Amino acid sequence: MAVLIEDVVPGALNEREMCEAAAFAYHVLTHSQSTRTDMLTGYFQVLIEEVAERMVIQWLREHGKFVEPCGDKGATQPDLSHEIWVTDVRGLKVRAAIHTFLSTNKSEIPDILENHSLSVDAAQICGINFSVVYWYQLREKPRVKLPAIQHAAIIGWASDKNFREKTPAGHTSKFLAIRFSELRPANELLQYLV
Repeated sequence: MAVLIEDVVPGALNEREMCEAAAFAYHVLTHSQSTRTDMLTGYFQVLIEEVAERMVIQWLREHGKFVEPCGDKGATQPDLSHEIWVTDVRGLKVRAAIHTFLSTNKSEIPDILENHSLSVDAAQICGINFSVVYWYQLREKPRVKLPAIQHAAIIGWASDKNFREKTPAGHTSKFLAIRFSELRPANELLQYLV
């Protein structure tokens, strides 16, 4: 089933979670062995990825689903992956990855769905793969030149099987992609989780 405009989950995050995301981004910046040379760029990158993860967690919990981060957020060497554990209807823990995308040239959901893809390194594909998108609004007023919750959304999800099915025979790139419009609606996932 394809993602339609009405399937897209608007960005939402409570103030406590936002503050914790900012604290985690600072913790990563001061404790990780990252090779990033620009501290501000590194902080923003970690922050938008952490906010995306927390948006997905909050959305799943609002729907009564079990979810927890895979990594130890307070570790001396923090895990930079943005993966969570969910439980399927069989009672099995499933690893889910949250992949972020920043659209700099498309600011309308229909354009984002049709023109962008969830492109993931094959080694980073999990059983469930969420796509969270932030978009700038550069041509309209008010201009939005930084990532914002009001300009963010959970676009949809794809399973590892969906990626395999969409990959043409003889594909040699280490990246696999599914157009956003061909992802599965986020709400569809709820029936498979407890």
